[in-house]
Amino acid sequence: MSRFAGLLALTLALACGREVVFVDPPPPSGSDADTTDSDTTGTDTTVVLRVDLAVTVTIAPVDTALATRLGLVNGRLPNAQVTARRVAGRQGPQTGTTDSVGQVTLPGLIEGAWAISAARSLTDAERALLDSPNADVTGFGGAGQFTVAAPAPAVSIGAFAGRQGTLVISEAYLPVNDALPYTAGQYIEVHNNSFETLYLDGKILGRSLPFVFDASSLPCSTTVRWREDPAGIWSRLLWAFPGTGTSYPLPPGASVIVATDAIDHRTIDPNLMDLSTAGFEFIGATDVDNPSVPNMHNFAGWSDMGDAIGHGPRWITEVSVFIADPLDPDSLERDYLPVQSPLYVRIPRDKILDVLTSGRTAETTLGSSYCANFVHPSFDARFAELVNGAAARSIARLGSGAWLQRTKISAVDFEHAIPSPGRVP
Repeated sequence: MSRFAGLLALTLALACGREVVFVDPPPPSGSDADTTDSDTTGTDTTVVLRVDLAVTVTIAPVDTALATRLGLVNGRLPNAQVTARRVAGRQGPQTGTTDSVGQVTLPGLIEGAWAISAARSLTDAERALLDSPNADVTGFGGAGQFTVAAPAPAVSIGAFAGRQGTLVISEAYLPVNDALPYTAGQYIEVHNNSFETLYLDGKILGRSLPFVFDASSLPCSTTVRWREDPAGIWSRLLWAFPGTGTSYPLPPGASVIVATDAIDHRTIDPNLMDLSTAGFEFIGATDVDNPSVPNMHNFAGWSDMGDAIGHGPRWITEVSVFIADPLDPDSLERDYLPVQSPLYVRIPRDKILDVLTSGRTAETTLGSSYCANFVHPSFDARFAELVNGAAARSIARLGSGAWLQRTKISAVDFEHAIPSPGRVP
């Protein structure tokens, strides 16, 4: 499995470190460079400046004592994998590894907005040094969005300890059949990333705010108060696992899928999957119920997608889903946010177990601008760019064996993979 490769622009070097970036189709050979605010050459060209970006990865102050115990001194994070992705445009991702003082230079970045992440797993020797309160730490990670510009571009990223967690979202299979369109073949996979048997009973699956684009009608500045609320995640769409306490155990290292519809979707499209043996399914007002698969619990007023399809949640261009401990939506703080309706509730931060956020792939977001974060960075420091609607690809969490990576940065924790739905043994 490998992360998607960005499309590289065809470039022609000019003097003074400047170059012309050709946007497909390329202009004919010998075209003049267009350095004005409007096109004067009759071809689609843009003059840009590439710069070398100095990145320093620091350890967050809250984790200083832990880092010292592991021998990571001076508040810096060595041997961290740093990845920079251009927020808009076709320049491919740039990567590098920090040196002994937590620094790396990424050469040749086009000036503009970049999403930069840093991640480092602990070695076996380092994990052996962990004390009991930190036994679930698996590495460090951090991310942010930055403006890269001359003359001396430099950024600093704070990295936090990534913990194994308990229940995590391990996979999101989000095919969209454009001809129908058909989204009922989707599923979310939940994984027990702890060393103990956990019970799914009453646990919440929810969707966070949909206001993730910097649209003229609803700019990011208008929604940031709720979208990046450090006290919790705002939602109006919540579903709960059935059971009253110990009905649905999930052993350590096991996974279970929650299907939109637990049927054999190959009868609709041979490229889709047979989900008739899913662990659970969402149930709507108009879809067929599989009597052998337990239904997710709908909350009155908090589980309705507000349309005639009636199959439960679906994702088309973005996904922002969380899992939380049991709660009653009617008891939570509520607000209408920047819109007049519907009503939203805030899931308290101490209830949030795990979050996955992802926008579309870079190839399909040209000309669009996402907000810097889908949720507060303490829940997920940077969204991935993996949603593409393909039936042959899933969004899967990285990991080794039964234990999965969790730095709380979707951009580095998830990648494209072949769909591999799991279920309770």
